[in-house]
Amino acid sequence: MTISGQFDMRQLLTEARLRVFGCLILGIGGLCFSLCLLQSMSIHHIQTTVVTRIGFLAPFPVLGALLFGVTTLSNRWRIVEFTCDENSFRFRKWRSAYEETRVLSDIAGVREYAGRGLLGYVVTFRDGAEILSCISVLSSY
Repeated sequence: MTISGQFDMRQLLTEARLRVFGCLILGIGGLCFSLCLLQSMSIHHIQTTVVTRIGFLAPFPVLGALLFGVTTLSNRWRIVEFTCDENSFRFRKWRSAYEETRVLSDIAGVREYAGRGLLGYVVTFRDGAEILSCISVLSSY
């Protein structure tokens, strides 16, 4: 018996859009908040130096960019498609162009990955490598 699953293109685009949108909200929203705060300070005749203005304006765009980088890197271990038969487990990870194949005896364990309910399963191999198979990949077929 063979089981398989994969993200469809709509799911992949939705995931990427949500990540970009969240990081933009943090960066641009924080920048607007900082600008309003600086404007309020100037209305109340509070003197600010260039260093103070940079200190108010710089953190939010930097945090937005860092958050985008961290979320992109953390998705490297997620499975976007897989096939499992009696002998092998073949899968392709998020940012990988090639398919990996592992024999079933190489799997050391499978545990649930939960947040607000079951999100997927983490597959651990004997060499210590781990991959995440989301519920949406499993239920697509």
